[in-house]
Amino acid sequence: MKKNTFISLLALFSLLVFPSGLKAETGITEGILVGKGANNDWLDIRPDGNATAGEILVPNELVNDVSHLYTPNRVRVEWSKAEGANHPTATGVQNLRPAENQGSVTGKVVGKDDDNWIEIKQAEGPLRRYQPRWIGGNTGGLDQVAKELIREAEVGSDVNATWEYDERIRLVSLVKLEEEINPDLDGDGFTN
Repeated sequence: MKKNTFISLLALFSLLVFPSGLKAETGITEGILVGKGANNDWLDIRPDGNATAGEILVPNELVNDVSHLYTPNRVRVEWSKAEGANHPTATGVQNLRPAENQGSVTGKVVGKDDDNWIEIKQAEGPLRRYQPRWIGGNTGGLDQVAKELIREAEVGSDVNATWEYDERIRLVSLVKLEEEINPDLDGDGFTN
């Protein structure tokens, strides 16, 4: 009897909180911005560890804020999803740009797309996607050296990358770290 009373009180409470009987789910999604609507009316965000992105709708009052977000930056989106809705709706957005405008990172290559971008996960720090720099002003193009470095990188390898930030994180250099060779081949604690 107590269990049924508790469930009934919970149902009554939900009706008081949401008079229409609808329940809202809320949450925060943090990850790589992989796409957005031409009119900034939706965002596609791929959370760390997920292979697929999830679409979040953007209300009119946040369209201007979203217009200043660029793929493939890290973003944090607070959202709510009404019962019966297909997609959550953003209630707040934030670009999680690096604190500095340039730097270096050591980590593991966890993904790449031909020579377009590379994702590196630091041991202590967030996953970030790096793209080649734009060189040559209005008539230039993407840095061919950086494109080649991305193309040659192997997923799963440990690397050190230097980068700079304009509206995106841009790859400047990439060095594969050599695997440490264990000089103790037979496991006796002495070099062989």
